[in-house]
Amino acid sequence: MPSVCPVGARGRSPPDGAASQNSHALDRSHTGVSSSPWFQSVWNTPARLLGRQTDNVNSPASNHSVNGSNHLISLSPWLQNRPAGPSQSPYFNPIFPSPSIRAIPAPPQTLTPPSSSGGDQGYIPMGRWSTWRARNSLPPGVWDYQLAATGISQNYGGNIFLSSNQSADIPEEESTSIWMTNLPPNCTHQMLLSSIRNCGKVFATVINPPDESTGRYRQRNPHTTSASKLVFFDRSGVDNLLAKSQAGMFSVDGYVPRIRMNRIRSAAREPGPHCRVLHIEGPSRIVNERFLHAFFQSKFNYELEAVLTLSSNTWYTRQEWRFGSFRCQAESARQSIAREKSRTNLPEAEMRDWKEVQVYFGVDPCARP
Repeated sequence: MPSVCPVGARGRSPPDGAASQNSHALDRSHTGVSSSPWFQSVWNTPARLLGRQTDNVNSPASNHSVNGSNHLISLSPWLQNRPAGPSQSPYFNPIFPSPSIRAIPAPPQTLTPPSSSGGDQGYIPMGRWSTWRARNSLPPGVWDYQLAATGISQNYGGNIFLSSNQSADIPEEESTSIWMTNLPPNCTHQMLLSSIRNCGKVFATVINPPDESTGRYRQRNPHTTSASKLVFFDRSGVDNLLAKSQAGMFSVDGYVPRIRMNRIRSAAREPGPHCRVLHIEGPSRIVNERFLHAFFQSKFNYELEAVLTLSSNTWYTRQEWRFGSFRCQAESARQSIAREKSRTNLPEAEMRDWKEVQVYFGVDPCARP
């Protein structure tokens, strides 16, 4: 039976060695710091220019290439025929050269891939299927009593008995969790996260689409816009976003969100390189969107802001995966790759390819510069 790890839950980070994570000493603050060796060795590592155009490692139906002035940019298959809205922002963080393959400039627009669901046998951190099962298996009144005792919403889809899913025992001024309403009815993770730049690293993002109210208010008070719970790694992210909002500098696709502190409080996380953005490099037969999407979908549920192919040749590819959350998404991706790398029951060629896959934390574009 797949295990469940709800989004927004606070838990232990994956082991430092997971997915060949580089354990260099880093700045002890939640700024735009990357553990990727391309960021650390940019000035003393020459870029190796490829003698040919970037090969398309995916099938023609699932990839799209745009010729730039000097380079070939490989865009996500979901970027095709999805024009950006007027408020959608471009990629802001620069891409530095790899020790083995050249850098490719970021595309002029950021567009949104769809959400992805884990398979029946997968690890389902965002899964809600177990909630009704647990509720129906409990003695009458126990579930409602727990909701009342913890202050958790009736609509919450996670495990309400986990202490990490309950409100932290901290003052509101230390909480890193906010609640936003009046978001676009069709709000996506890319739409929301691309509007939150230079505020702070995002720990978790949950978007609730429009839905009618329940109970006696059902007919006269329908929800026509989306809402979101957003958790930062530290308090400064909350303060920076609140300051932008109060200055009239925060909107999402033409909508002006209303922001308040979430009543379920979250404590700040320890400083470090952990973030929702992963750099994945390895053999092109593994590091391509079609394969990795299928692999991740079989392990866990996730949302994406974007996927960008940074560099590629016939044999090796480097991609940047911007998940909607660190907790249970980017974290689960690292753990899933680490487990696959340690398997001994794979064909020899497949084992050899997996052992060459490397994963590093990138830079969250929402982080302070």
